[in-house]
Amino acid sequence: ALQNLLWGMVDGLLYRLTMTIAVFGTCSCYSVFSLVRAAFPQKNK
Repeated sequence: ALQNLLWGMVDGLLYRLTMTIAVFGTCSCYSVFSLVRAAFPQKNK
């Protein structure tokens, strides 16, 4: 029973960690993309 409880906690933590990494990864990708676009304006206007 104790092992089940422990695995449940670990599972929840891993799930939260994965979601956090996914959200932060997406946000940082978007911010880097915007920074690059702002730093290098397109020539074809």
